[in-house]
Amino acid sequence: MSAPLIPALALPYRHRRDFSKPRGIIVRGDLSGYLEEAPEPLTCVGDVVSGYCAETSKKHLVLVIDGKTRRSHKVSVDMQGFQVIKVVNPPGYLTLEAIMTVCRVEANPGRWLILVRGEEDMIALAALSCMPWKGTLVYGVPSIGATIIRANPAILREAQSRFLLLRPVLAETPGEANNTL
Repeated sequence: MSAPLIPALALPYRHRRDFSKPRGIIVRGDLSGYLEEAPEPLTCVGDVVSGYCAETSKKHLVLVIDGKTRRSHKVSVDMQGFQVIKVVNPPGYLTLEAIMTVCRVEANPGRWLILVRGEEDMIALAALSCMPWKGTLVYGVPSIGATIIRANPAILREAQSRFLLLRPVLAETPGEANNTL
């Protein structure tokens, strides 16, 4: 029996290289000095950066994690004090469920934790596209560190334009065996 199909957006292969280039300020090492000064909402995509972000005193904070990291140490986020939402987002796709969820929590102040079954990477695009002006996005860049983007009209326009490059598809739901959450 095959896995159920869900509506999603896929990144065409020819655009993958451009999408993989980090945008914003690249930070290697400790992020805490940058995070306390970051305008809200603060949205953090990735397990390692979310570990740093969870320690801030931000009142409007969105963490997006999938429970996987390429680093040798395991990262955990204390869920206490967060409203937890689970979404499905297969690797290499961006589901409509993930888009709607991140847009909803960025519009509603609070401390939110989005647990992703699948992969959270593409959710950074949705987070930036939905972000209110002057919000902040932080996402992990494997083997490099993290990038910090402060939303402004030009950045938001670029993110929304990138959505036009994605193609609607039906994606296979990630299997339970791949779920580490």
